[in-house]
Amino acid sequence: MINLNKLRNRLAHHEPIFNGIKSPGTNTMVPLLNVWDETVELLDWLCPELADLHRNERRVPQVYDKRP
Repeated sequence: MINLNKLRNRLAHHEPIFNGIKSPGTNTMVPLLNVWDETVELLDWLCPELADLHRNERRVPQVYDKRP
């Protein structure tokens, strides 16, 4: 879930995210949709019903597919 925190920081500082985020401690780029999947997994631990709502959300992948 470190990637979720890294994503939050990038968003808070208005940094670009469409190409993914660097995995902490490496130069490996983690695709944004992988972070989305990790976020839904975290929600599943906290509230399975909420995770199901997000799992069925299609706007994030749709917007991602239309990225420049």
